[in-house]
Amino acid sequence: MRVPENTFRLHTLDDALRIKKFLSEHRGDRALVVGGGFITLELVEILARFGWKIKLLCVEKSFWSEYLDEQGFSILLDIWQKNGVELSFGDEIADIESIQPGRLGREARIITRNGARLSADFIGVGIGLERSFDAEVNERLETAFPNVWAAGDVAFYTDPYSGRKRFGGNWSGAFMQGRIAGLNMAGVKEPFKTLSAYSINHLGLTITFAGDVGPFDPGLGVKSSVVYFNRAQNQYFRIFENSARVIGAAMINGQQFLGRINQAIINQWDSSKIILD
Repeated sequence: MRVPENTFRLHTLDDALRIKKFLSEHRGDRALVVGGGFITLELVEILARFGWKIKLLCVEKSFWSEYLDEQGFSILLDIWQKNGVELSFGDEIADIESIQPGRLGREARIITRNGARLSADFIGVGIGLERSFDAEVNERLETAFPNVWAAGDVAFYTDPYSGRKRFGGNWSGAFMQGRIAGLNMAGVKEPFKTLSAYSINHLGLTITFAGDVGPFDPGLGVKSSVVYFNRAQNQYFRIFENSARVIGAAMINGQQFLGRINQAIINQWDSSKIILD
């Protein structure tokens, strides 16, 4: 498969500069965004601001099915519909049939696994990445190799609150891990106990994941429940519990609840102690 010149990822500063240059030089037209995570939402947000016609292609049957139930997903569907985002779930790119001159200079002809044929002047890819090295670390982020520490995407660490082995996946978490790893390199012996959190603004929504929200192995016994849903205000709050204590939450427009969920996770409360008003 030949990757066309108008195909973009969004993982580095250079990626962002390439996208900015392309969009500043071309008026809004047809864009295809592929993926099902935070980077996908970033790309949709950017293209919507520049006035592009967007089609979202996601291999899963719904977006973030591990984190949002039907109520939470309905908020995303509504906001995409209002912004003219066309959706195609349960499908993915199988091949790029040809690259030919288009209205913006280059046009990609795409064939999906389900046989759909699409044309796009901009392709945004938010399908994640594969790690070439996974480093299992202890509470001080030290690997099994003496005097070698790890931080960021490659650090496979034990979440201090859920007790589950996991990776971090965002800049703020990597920054905090890097700080702790640096202290331990200097001999301080500081454990990593930062509460994981990630938040994104998307087409007027503020989406926040706090603590450990999965995905979870079914055998782990994690239970989830929606404790707040207000469709009129696009507010949604879903908590995840393990052994009767809160370990994480997924929220939409729920920033006012973040302090309470953080307290619940850190203090190992059950959901009954989270009072919402």
